[in-house]
Amino acid sequence: EIENYTYPIPYTYPIKLIINSNDDLKDLQNDLHNYYKMQALSYKRDLTINKIKSLTLLLLGSILLLIYFIFSQRTNFLYSEILSIIATFSIWESADIFFLERQNIKIEIANKLQLELALVIVEKKQNI
Repeated sequence: EIENYTYPIPYTYPIKLIINSNDDLKDLQNDLHNYYKMQALSYKRDLTINKIKSLTLLLLGSILLLIYFIFSQRTNFLYSEILSIIATFSIWESADIFFLERQNIKIEIANKLQLELALVIVEKKQNI
């Protein structure tokens, strides 16, 4: 739930979390640091998977498009058009994955890294 409050904060501003509690939370800063570090690493893995998927689709689409150009004069019109559509779709999806999904993953990484560096201050709750 911390992420809901910190999401609109620009990355140039450091985050300071002040927690009012009577419990002993001396390890809280380290735990939060490790938690958001692991989440950032998970998103970095997603970024690598995104790149592999994008390159695979681009390669597949390029090969299919090359086959289409080579055999378009020799084969049935219907088969060559289906091959052309599949190739174009693969290249389009490659671009979509690389440019749009990748940007969202990078934003999530930046958010997690910002929270990883947050300063956590635990204050004793004052009884009224």
